[in-house]
Amino acid sequence: QFYSWVGNEMALVLTEPTSGKDYSNNAFAVIHTKNITEASKSLRELNTVLAKKMPFRPEEELYRQHIISYMNLPGLIPLLFGESFAKVQKLFYTTIADYVVFGNQAAAIRSFIDDNMSQKIIVNDAAYETLAENLSAKANCFLYVNVPRSLKILKAEATPSFMKSFNNKLNYIKNLDAIAIQFSSNGKMFYNNLFV
Repeated sequence: QFYSWVGNEMALVLTEPTSGKDYSNNAFAVIHTKNITEASKSLRELNTVLAKKMPFRPEEELYRQHIISYMNLPGLIPLLFGESFAKVQKLFYTTIADYVVFGNQAAAIRSFIDDNMSQKIIVNDAAYETLAENLSAKANCFLYVNVPRSLKILKAEATPSFMKSFNNKLNYIKNLDAIAIQFSSNGKMFYNNLFV
């Protein structure tokens, strides 16, 4: 029943961490829905069933016209959608337009809502706007990296040998605003685009 509402898009969104090596509260799973009303209903029903079987009370709060809920199923997102989503371990969630947004804390979801409502979103990022002119409207897999804003995440995740090589080239890399990679398939051929 969890998959019944899942649409044709999902994204791992990493927002700029403010400090430290742990950016788990800056990691979000954003899942497109076929029908946001059905998705909300399905998640509420699952939460009700869980509450009857487990010793916890479902949490909900209203924040800026968005209901933020908590479901006590740690690790569900990477289990369902793969290890790419390993940073999203807890199930605080809300809905925004036709998407369900999962994060690790209610505070992180509130911050995501604030950024969305104040239009601090990728399509308004100057570096993204520059690359967007060259991007295909559709892709099977898309990776966008705002280089200056992603250095803390890279340093937290990369192996020591990679970081040694990376640090040798850091002066060149810092001059890049953004990198975008797209992978697309038309069923017979596989295409990729790289924009710097």
